[in-house]
Amino acid sequence: MDGYNQRMAVPLISTKIKKSTRRKNLVLRERLYQRLSAGLGGKLIVIQAPAGYGKSTLVNDWLDQTNLDFAWYTLDASDNRFESFIQYLLQCLSNAGVSGLSYLKSFSASQSEVLETELVHHLERFNKPFLLVLDDYHLIQNESIHQFLQALLDHLPENTLFILIGRTKPKLMLGQLRARGLLTELNQSDLRFDLPETTNFLSHTLGLSIPEALISQIYQKTEGWAASIQLAGLRLMNGGNKKLVLDGQSHFLFDYLVESVFMDLPAYIQSFLKTTAVLDRFCYSLCDALVEDKNSREIINTLEDQNLFLIGLDADSGWYRYHHLFSEFLTHLVKKSDPHLFTQTARKAAAWFENNQLIAEAVQYALRSQDEYFYADLLERNAMQAGMNGQVNLVLGWIDAVSWEILQKKPRLCLIAAWMYFLQNRINLIPRHLEIAAAHYTAKNQATLYGEVAALQALLLIFQRQSRSSIDFASRTLSHIPESSAFARGVLHMSLGSANHKLGCLKDAQQHFEMAIPYHWEAGNIIGATFATLDLLMIAQGMGELKHAYQFSTNNLYQVQRQYTGTPAIGTIYIALGFTLLEWDHLQEAEEVLIKGVHISEEAGYFSAVYGKILLVSTKTAQGNLEEARRMILAIQQQLDLVPQPVLRDAAPWLVNAWLQIGDPDHAGYWAAILPEPDPSALQYDQIWGVLSRIRYTLSTNHAHNPAQHGLLSHIIHQARQHEWFGYLIESLILQARLHILLGDAAAAQDDLIEAIQLAEPQGYLRIFRNEISWIHPTLNRLSQRYPGSKTLQTLLQNGPFHSAQPVQPNLNHTLVEPLSEREIQVLQWMTDGLTYQGIAEKMWISVNTVRFHIKAIYGKLHAEKRSEAIQSAKDIGVI
Repeated sequence: MDGYNQRMAVPLISTKIKKSTRRKNLVLRERLYQRLSAGLGGKLIVIQAPAGYGKSTLVNDWLDQTNLDFAWYTLDASDNRFESFIQYLLQCLSNAGVSGLSYLKSFSASQSEVLETELVHHLERFNKPFLLVLDDYHLIQNESIHQFLQALLDHLPENTLFILIGRTKPKLMLGQLRARGLLTELNQSDLRFDLPETTNFLSHTLGLSIPEALISQIYQKTEGWAASIQLAGLRLMNGGNKKLVLDGQSHFLFDYLVESVFMDLPAYIQSFLKTTAVLDRFCYSLCDALVEDKNSREIINTLEDQNLFLIGLDADSGWYRYHHLFSEFLTHLVKKSDPHLFTQTARKAAAWFENNQLIAEAVQYALRSQDEYFYADLLERNAMQAGMNGQVNLVLGWIDAVSWEILQKKPRLCLIAAWMYFLQNRINLIPRHLEIAAAHYTAKNQATLYGEVAALQALLLIFQRQSRSSIDFASRTLSHIPESSAFARGVLHMSLGSANHKLGCLKDAQQHFEMAIPYHWEAGNIIGATFATLDLLMIAQGMGELKHAYQFSTNNLYQVQRQYTGTPAIGTIYIALGFTLLEWDHLQEAEEVLIKGVHISEEAGYFSAVYGKILLVSTKTAQGNLEEARRMILAIQQQLDLVPQPVLRDAAPWLVNAWLQIGDPDHAGYWAAILPEPDPSALQYDQIWGVLSRIRYTLSTNHAHNPAQHGLLSHIIHQARQHEWFGYLIESLILQARLHILLGDAAAAQDDLIEAIQLAEPQGYLRIFRNEISWIHPTLNRLSQRYPGSKTLQTLLQNGPFHSAQPVQPNLNHTLVEPLSEREIQVLQWMTDGLTYQGIAEKMWISVNTVRFHIKAIYGKLHAEKRSEAIQSAKDIGVI
C-alpha cells in the first residue's frame, strides 16, 4: 500500500509545507522581531520586498524564538491551480495540528465559498493562537485564489494570523484591515540591514576581519540589501584580498557581484552549480545522478558552510534548494551558455524522479527536457497507473502537452487517453484514439493490451445500447486473455456486469462485478474497484436492499480510506452512500456525504459528480430550500450542454424527478421529452427509471386517462415482482396509487400503498413516499386504521414532506418511550468502543456537530447524563 501512496497518489512535495532549517551564525534582527510580535494581535502581516532582502529568513528566525503553533507553505508557479493550492494549504494545516480537514482536499474553485466556511470553522475549533505563513505569494496569479484568501481573511477567527511573504504587494483589499489596526506591513526599507547588522553579518556570520571603512562602504553601496552584502563578503573571502570595487546602483551591483563570486569558485563547484541549475529542489542522490564525479554530498556541504545561497528545506530528509535569486542567475547562465546542458540534465532528473516513484515531478522534468518523444515514453509507462488511481484530469493534462503528430505514433498513450475520456463520459473523443490502439494490438502480438482495447470496445457497445452484443464480445475476448492480465480481465468482467445490469439480469451482474474487484486490486486499478463497488451498491438498491447497500458502502469506504488514502475514486462511494441516506430521510447526513462525494468526483473529472449534484438538489428540496435547489439545478443544466446525447438521456430521469420535487413541471417536461417513447414489448431494465419518470411527469400534469400509461405501470410491476426488483416495485406501486387516486379508485390506491409500505418498511424507505406526500397523504390517513402497526405509516403521517425523520426502528429497543434510531445505535456502539467525537465522525463520515446531535438525542432517550450511563442503559435493554 505504501507504493500507492508514494507513487501514484501524485504525492505532495513535503518540503513545500515545512519551514526551512535555520542556518548557523545568522544576524539577530531584534527590531524586526519586535515589529512581528506586535502584529500578533491582528489578522495579517505582509512582508513585501524584492528578492534577496531576507524576508523568509526573518520570519523563519522569528518563529524559532516563539512558542506559537504555525503552518508554513512555500508556493511555486504550479500552485496557481486552485485545487493544488488547496491540497497543499490543507496538508500544511493538518501537519500543524488542525484536525478533520481531509474531506476538504478536493474542493474546486466553484465551491470556494463552502470551503472557506468549513475552513474557518476548523481554525476556530483549534482554539489556540495559530499562524499560517504563505511564502512567495507573489507567484500566485490565479484570481480565484486571491478571492478565496480575501474571503478567508474577512472571516478569520481571532486565534488565527496570516503572514504573506512576497516580492510584490498581494492582490488583496487591505484598506479595512489597515484602518482597523489589524495589518502589519514590512517593506524594502524596513528590511534593509542597518550598519550594525551589516557589521555583524560580515564579521560574525561570514567571519571576515575587515576595516570598518570597508564595511561602511559595503553598507552604503548595497543600501542594506542582504543578498548583495552576502555576495560582497563572499567576494572578499574567495578573492583572498581586502579590496573591493563597488560601483553603480545596488540593483546593478548584484549582477556584478554574483558573476564575480561565481567566477571565483573552483571549476568543479561551478560545474556542479550549472549542472544542478535545472532542479527546483535536490538531495545528494539526485545530484549524483546528474553530475559525473558523484561527490554531491561533499559539494553541498561546502556550499552550506560558505553560505552560498543554499537553503535547507528539511533537516530530516536532506532536501535543499537554491535561493530564488541565485537560481534565476544559474538558469539564465546555463540557458545562455549551454542550453543543451539544461535539457540533458532535465532528462536525467526526470529519470531519477521516475525511478524514485515521484511521478508528478518526473513528468514536469520530462516536459522541461523539450524532448517530446522522451516525454511521451515516460507517460506511456506511468500515466495509466495514475489514471487508475483516479487522477483523470491530471493525466489528461499531461497528455494534452503531447502534439497529435507524436500522439498518433504512440498507441499505448492513445489507449490511455481513450480510457480517461471514457471515465469522463466524453464518448465522442474516444474513437480516434481507440482506433489507433486497436490497429496496433491483436490477441496474438499483445494479448494484454488487446484485452484492454477489447474491454473498452465492449463498454462502448453498452453505451450504444447493444448490451447483448457486448456480452457476447466480452465473453469471447476473456477466453483469449491470460489470467495474468489482471487489468484487462477486471475491466472485461466490469463490462459483463454492466451489460447484464442494463438487461436487468441482476444476479449475473452481481456475480461479474464481484469477480472484477479482485482483478482490479491485483492490477492496482483503484478506480475500477471503486466503480465496481458502486455498481454493486446500485444493484442492491435496485433490489430494494438499502441496509445491505449502506453496510456495503461504509465497509468499502473504510477499506479504501485505510489502504488508499487520497484516491479521488472514493468520491463515487460517497455519492452512493448519500443516495441511501437520502432514501432514509437522513437529510443532514446525506448532504454532508454528497458534498464530499461531489467535490472529490468533480476534482477528478468524474461524471458521477453530476448525479451527486442532482441528489444534492433533492436534499435541498426535501429541506424546503427551494431557491437553492433551483439555483443548483440550473447550474447542472449548463454543465450538461456539451455532453453527448446518450449521456444526456441517462441524466434526464434524474432531472425530471428533481424539477418535479421543486414543483416546476415546465422544466420537468423539457427533460421528459428527451426520454425515448417506451415500447412495452421490448422494455429493458435500464429504461425503467426513465419510464417511471415520464409517468410521474404526466401524473403531475393530471393526465391520468392514458391507457398506455396504465399498461406500462402494470407491465413494470409484473416484471419487478417476477425478477425481485423491489426498489422499482416500491416506486411503481406508489405511482400506481397516485394514478388510482386520480381515477377515483380509493380502494385500489390503498392496496398499492399497503404493498409498497410492506416492502419498504424492513429497509427503512421514507423519502420515496415523502416525494409524493402531497398526493398520497389523504389515502395514507385512511390507511392508519386498516394498517395500524406500521411505523413507516405513522412516521409519514406525523411529518410533512419537508421534515426529516429517522428510518424505521428495529424492535431491539421497544422498551423505550422513544426508540433509538439505527444511526444512534451505531453511534452508541462506537462510544462503547471508546472512540472520541472526532473518531466517531471519521468512522461514520459525518461532522463532529452531527455526532454531538446524535449523542444528545441518545442521552435524552436513555435518560443519561454521561457516556458511561448511556452505555450501561443501552446494555440493560439489549440494544448493544
